[in-house]
Amino acid sequence: MHRRSFHICSLICVVMALTSVSVNAQQRTFFSDPKNLQVLPGDISPSELDSQMRRFKLALGVECSHCHVGSDDRRLSDFDFPSDAKEPKRVAREMLKMLAVINSTVSSIDRGPGHQAVEVACVTCHRGNVRPLMIKDLLAATYAEHDGDIGAVIAKYRALRDENYGGFAFDFGEFPVSGLAFTLNSQGQPEDAIKLQKMNMEYHPDSPNIPSGMGFIYRETGQLELAADAFRKSLEIDPKGRWVARQLVEVEKLLADRTSPDRALSE
Repeated sequence: MHRRSFHICSLICVVMALTSVSVNAQQRTFFSDPKNLQVLPGDISPSELDSQMRRFKLALGVECSHCHVGSDDRRLSDFDFPSDAKEPKRVAREMLKMLAVINSTVSSIDRGPGHQAVEVACVTCHRGNVRPLMIKDLLAATYAEHDGDIGAVIAKYRALRDENYGGFAFDFGEFPVSGLAFTLNSQGQPEDAIKLQKMNMEYHPDSPNIPSGMGFIYRETGQLELAADAFRKSLEIDPKGRWVARQLVEVEKLLADRTSPDRALSE
């Protein structure tokens, strides 16, 4: 390495070290002398308080300013951490109380020797979202807000997937969308249900459940040819689908009866 390059690298390392020391000093100042703790224990250690704040941030996908008075582009020393001016801070306290009740209740259930209760945390529900809605509920709300426009729901799903796929905020598996499709069908919207399932199939082409679900809707609405095609598609993916095989046999029988000469003569 050239001497000039060595000096530049050394300078960068020194600056980074000084910056880290400055940030850590700010954190120690706040976390070592917290004010207005009402739910968290008053004797909480600085390191545990720091960890707790970080867990809140990750669980809700927010920064310090979500609960505390201050700006995220400023230093921690500029925040008014003791202030209760922000509603999310007051809500967070109540949520922590709720967690304590849940965890104490769960841990008190006798599940036998050696059983370790699973502890509920903020992230259990929030999964990186301020409002911990499941994707099915979010899409259902979109459907209602847009007066039954299934195109808006599909656009919303695609946007959410593009932005969040690979994270833990939403379940992009096949079942949430299928669940909403069956809900729409039960509400008398089979065409919208089918459109939703067709989109679902784009992302899960190897699922036997989506075409079998479409076959069920097609059969209910009297579209027997489409029902048969959907059931066949499901069986191509999973030949062991017994329920689907029975459905296909029944639909093919209905189609045969519909086109039989005896039926034609009787009509």
